[in-house]
Amino acid sequence: MMHGTVSVPVSRCRSCLSAGRRIAALVVMAIAAGLLVHVSSPAEAQTEPAVSIPRDVLSAAVACRAEPSAPTVDRPEPVLVVSRPNAITSPDLITALVKAGHTVCALRIPSAHASADDAAQYVVNAIEAMAGVYGGRISVVGYDEGATVALGTLHTWPSAAALVRTIVSIAPRFALPLPLAPDPNPITAWYAKFSASELPAGPNYVAVLNNNDARNLAGQVPVPGVSRGHLRDMTILAVQDPCPLDPPERRVLDSVLGDPPQLPAEPVFSLAYDPVAQHLTIAALEGTPTAYPAGCPAADS
Repeated sequence: MMHGTVSVPVSRCRSCLSAGRRIAALVVMAIAAGLLVHVSSPAEAQTEPAVSIPRDVLSAAVACRAEPSAPTVDRPEPVLVVSRPNAITSPDLITALVKAGHTVCALRIPSAHASADDAAQYVVNAIEAMAGVYGGRISVVGYDEGATVALGTLHTWPSAAALVRTIVSIAPRFALPLPLAPDPNPITAWYAKFSASELPAGPNYVAVLNNNDARNLAGQVPVPGVSRGHLRDMTILAVQDPCPLDPPERRVLDSVLGDPPQLPAEPVFSLAYDPVAQHLTIAALEGTPTAYPAGCPAADS
């Protein structure tokens, strides 16, 4: 588990909850220990697919982190972070969210369940469990293929969408609009079946993009006066908006390599490592998605 994780019994967590004082730093930690199992209502069971992977297996993929010294009064809602299957969750993104006061639960989907259908079961289990323990709506931050799986999960289980306050998609992946060409990415190919459907009602939808990356909202990039199809209700933010002259690729590379520079344990190159993307994500969670950072990271920093 990540540094700062604390597991407590659900019975103790329940006593922490009150209308004006939710202690998410303790409450959500029960999820990582698999101490909460969501039980679907009969109506949900009739209209939504069953979860076939054992709940204890699903819960074992979640690790939570919070800042114990942060004020517990009016702490913002917990956040579930979803990366692509079998990928390390960006530690920079988690640190930024924790510093903003959130309890963060990172989901690492194992390679044995890397298919989109299996990955979605991990996401819906974590959403239901976190909302059940917290006693309110949570938020979700997905990036790369993880963002695509998170969106597809809400299409598959609309009841889970009602449990989500805001879903921020950092560099989501969608199928490139290439006619007669098969999609080589199984996750984007899986999501294509939802492209004719409206986004499920409930959450606020925000996308944080790199305008230089054709894989971001491919075929769905907003054009003035032209409908964006099923993504038309999504607020679109680009890291180039506040920082037009500072390439996000440079910032990502600096974050990944560190200071002094060294190769990471696993190859990563994601917009989730961009401090500007992290700032926009936190602003979106706070309900102020156009609150841009005062300045951009200096090229020589």
